[in-house]
Amino acid sequence: MKFNFSLDTAIIISLIAIFLFVSGQAYLGGFLRPFYVDPIVLNFSVQDKIYWGFLKALNPLITIFLIGITLYVLKYIYVSLELDQKIVDFLRRKIKFRLKHQVKPHNSSQTDKLEKNYTTFTIYVSLIIGCSFMLFTSILDTQEKGKKNGSEVLSNIKELPLIKITGNENNLKQYRILCGSALCAVIDEKKNVSLVEPKNILYLSSNFDVKTS
Repeated sequence: MKFNFSLDTAIIISLIAIFLFVSGQAYLGGFLRPFYVDPIVLNFSVQDKIYWGFLKALNPLITIFLIGITLYVLKYIYVSLELDQKIVDFLRRKIKFRLKHQVKPHNSSQTDKLEKNYTTFTIYVSLIIGCSFMLFTSILDTQEKGKKNGSEVLSNIKELPLIKITGNENNLKQYRILCGSALCAVIDEKKNVSLVEPKNILYLSSNFDVKTS
């Protein structure tokens, strides 16, 4: 089997990066939804979204990788054993009764080639549709996972890092939800959400009293 290794590698890496990016975007959107915060406002970088996608969509990525390896092996076996011709012969025997009264074409080799190409095309289209459906389902599941995690965090905000906003005289305990490149989403103990610049956030330990920090 001949293939351009550099080109194939670049395409595969690009597709993986796109999948991780979209999965990360879906997870962040789902996670911040219970807090009524739009991820666009926090301005997450591309690297952040790929990172979150890698963390939250790792299992589907492994599954896709194993499926890809399996398909490559099956393709090698398919070509080596000339299964395409065997499939064509099998289908021809199954529909032989329909061809009894038809005239056999003079160029039978050309007909066989067309039938083989059609069979191969059908298999490839089926695989592409199946993989696309699996990827789309995985992205939706990642978004739902993020929404579920966000709801759980909202129910118990003390699991979040305890922080203090410099210049803010508010005595309520405040917790960091997530930080993007531009802003951080912060929630206080009364579950009021605000957006703060990262430079104004001081991280505290929950083992210390906020007033003495």
